[in-house]
Amino acid sequence: MKKTYLSAVIMGLASVGALADSGNVTISGKVEGGLHIEHAVGGVTQNKIDDAGSELNFSGSEDLGNGMKAIWQVNSDLRIDGSSGAGTLASGDTFVGLAGNFGALKIGKGINAFGDGYFKGGWYVYDRGLDYDSVSSGSNKGAVKYEFPAMGGFTAALSWAAGEDKTTTARATDAWAMSANYAGSNWGVHFGYNAQKNASSGRNSNTNLAAKITPVDNFTIGAEYNLGRLAGSSVKQKSFGLYADYQTGRLHFRGLVIRTKNHSNVDGKNNRVWGLGMSYDLSKRTAFFAEYKREKINTNSEASRDLFIGLSHSF
Repeated sequence: MKKTYLSAVIMGLASVGALADSGNVTISGKVEGGLHIEHAVGGVTQNKIDDAGSELNFSGSEDLGNGMKAIWQVNSDLRIDGSSGAGTLASGDTFVGLAGNFGALKIGKGINAFGDGYFKGGWYVYDRGLDYDSVSSGSNKGAVKYEFPAMGGFTAALSWAAGEDKTTTARATDAWAMSANYAGSNWGVHFGYNAQKNASSGRNSNTNLAAKITPVDNFTIGAEYNLGRLAGSSVKQKSFGLYADYQTGRLHFRGLVIRTKNHSNVDGKNNRVWGLGMSYDLSKRTAFFAEYKREKINTNSEASRDLFIGLSHSF
């Protein structure tokens, strides 16, 4: 019998009362969508109605005594445009764990400790990160993550993910990640590293550095750099991005610029991205937004261009 996502959600909502008996349960999420005008490389301009990142979250905790509690989250990506994809229960960041004075220990999916995208300026659709080498350190498969207890403005985390693909002729492509952050009064810095074993030998890895600062009220700028290494290749992918967000009243203005050298670890292949965005807060939870992004790889004859005009409501 086919199980639909809708039935799973209804069952989840119906069971909230029972869940609440054993702890605190929170239902949250967002519904986002709009008009997407897309021009792909070598293609025509398409007018589309697209989802913009809708999701549904169930999360909760239970006090176990002695300063310890059980924690859990079920995150599901939604699709309000009728498209196929990740619109199934627990398709997003989902975990169960323990938290206390020792920090937090989580087991689940999407609990990568790498911490890329430290500050991307609050974009709705085009919250584009840098170009990274392929490492699945817990984002796509099950993982274990340990979060150290916060010490002042310092936080850190470690994660490990099993490759689950070992054979008689190939080793498992296990992956691991680490990160450390420090938050000051109006600034912050981030370091992240992840790596994944290649099935035969060597490993793919990313080293990530980022920083952000709010020099004046309502204006934040951030910078991020990533060095990607691919197993069996001497060519390093180097990606750098600048992000900015400015708010005046209910209006937000955003910008981003990304430059990548040796894109996809191909020597001499470079990628250039820039974007502009704005949003207007209709209320604390509802906003209208418009975002534009242009991306050009030097080996392509033309750039891809995207314009998205939409509406977002969080709950």
